Amino acid sequence: MPASPDLRSGPPPSIDSTQTLRALVLPPEEAAATEKLLVIQLAVSDAEFSPDAVPNLAIFEEFSLYSAVGYEGGKVMHALRLGFFTAEGPAEAVAGYLRSFFEAAAVTRVSAAERERFGTRRISARKDTGETGVHAAIELSSAPTAPTTSLADLTARSRGSETGNHGSPGPRRNNR
Repeated sequence: MPASPDLRSGPPPSIDSTQTLRALVLPPEEAAATEKLLVIQLAVSDAEFSPDAVPNLAIFEEFSLYSAVGYEGGKVMHALRLGFFTAEGPAEAVAGYLRSFFEAAAVTRVSAAERERFGTRRISARKDTGETGVHAAIELSSAPTAPTTSLADLTARSRGSETGNHGSPGPRRNNR
């Protein structure tokens, strides 16, 4: 698996016009009170991300690629994120695809305020990756479902067939 590209560059961080630093991780009490809103966190850095260092992938046209600035572990941090998802399955499928470019890609929950802030503000990835713009299909799959017949149903059926054919419980015998 290729190493994550070095996405940091140049001058000190520029915080967006609100000058507000928020936590990069949604606090549990806030998460419980809001709708489920997910993003894929591609990378975290103490330096701002340069669009010239972010691989230009076709999937970035389907979602919002943005950089959030927050306060984590006593430091100002920049998170490169792709959003927004309302279900974990599709988010995990896209994250799985992106791990070939960003090995630390992980699905994380964010606030509705983050979607309002960054839903239309995008980073334009410019690093040429040699990709054609056509990528393998991202297949959404789920675990196989359990049979709809329970063990209790099977046991009851088994007992019913034993008593119905011979008048007494016990194994069926073939008398040929």
